[in-house]
Amino acid sequence: MPDATVSSEVVEGDSREIILDDSSAWKADLIIMGARGRRGLSRIVLGSVSQTVLLYGSCHTLIAHAQKAGQGLQIKRILVPVDNSPHSQNALEWLSRTPWAPGSEIKLLGVVATLAEEYSDPANPIYSSSIEHDWEKAKAATSEYLAQCKTEVATKFPDCKVTTEQVEGDVADCIIKNAEAWNAQLIFMGSRGNHG
Repeated sequence: MPDATVSSEVVEGDSREIILDDSSAWKADLIIMGARGRRGLSRIVLGSVSQTVLLYGSCHTLIAHAQKAGQGLQIKRILVPVDNSPHSQNALEWLSRTPWAPGSEIKLLGVVATLAEEYSDPANPIYSSSIEHDWEKAKAATSEYLAQCKTEVATKFPDCKVTTEQVEGDVADCIIKNAEAWNAQLIFMGSRGNHG
């Protein structure tokens, strides 16, 4: 990027705090950082700098994972978890302003929490029926919202393949499993913007 201004700085201290404080003070629009890919106990004990920045940063964050051998840097498989929330809508707006290469695949994923068995109360069938009715309404609303988003994204990117999928379960778990099974190169989603 010959037209960009590049500067560097070395700072001592806790990397999480420094990245969050510096990006906020400098009014960064985007933080790009790598992830070590720790899993399980090591992630719990050692923590994750990228996860902390993602959760508590004041701007967009791109977390890059190591590329597989022979895999180029061009991103052509984009997974977009969506729900009808402001942070999800912000992600869709940002997605629509990003130039994706023709032939890219954009998959919109809707996740509905599983209807837990503990919600059913044999002593109160009316209560159980009401919970199940609300759950069915949530599934229908998610399906309708996915269809609406697909129309908007496909209109914006006519040269891309846009698909949808609706699944049930824990949201974070479903997103991770779906991304791995679909071989997503990028997960594109909104953040609630937690602070403090």
